[in-house]
Amino acid sequence: MSWVTVSLRKMTLKNRINTLESDLIRISQRLQSIANNESYNQQADQLNHNYNVAALNAAYSDQMSQIDTNANGDTKKQLEAQKAIAVATNTYNNQMQIQDSIFEAQNTTRQNLADAQTQALEAQQEQIESQLKSARAEYESLGDALKNDIEKGVIKLV
Repeated sequence: MSWVTVSLRKMTLKNRINTLESDLIRISQRLQSIANNESYNQQADQLNHNYNVAALNAAYSDQMSQIDTNANGDTKKQLEAQKAIAVATNTYNNQMQIQDSIFEAQNTTRQNLADAQTQALEAQQEQIESQLKSARAEYESLGDALKNDIEKGVIKLV
């Protein structure tokens, strides 16, 4: 190969290496963004879950106070109050289970999506790293070839 052809190929490879390196940086930034968003979303969901649980606890507590106040000493009212407490407790437990199920489902769905995005980006990253390694190796070998071509083409004055 002439040194001009080698130089042009080397320049093309350098451009390709720069493009691949910028792609790796972009992927790295996207991976970090996914991790940051996941962390933020987990915190937001946890706060929302805590708020909902606190609201359920407050409503249950108010209901228990109301039942207790209504049963004030009367035996017949106390029996009705025990039934009302059982119904309220059952309702509360069901609502808590629903709340926990929703929270877990949201977390699982979001985590699965983040994992799928991360895996796709990591696969893309591996492919780019492989291409980058190959391009760098060719770039280095062309450097040696260019040096040899130039040395062979030098006019020697005797």
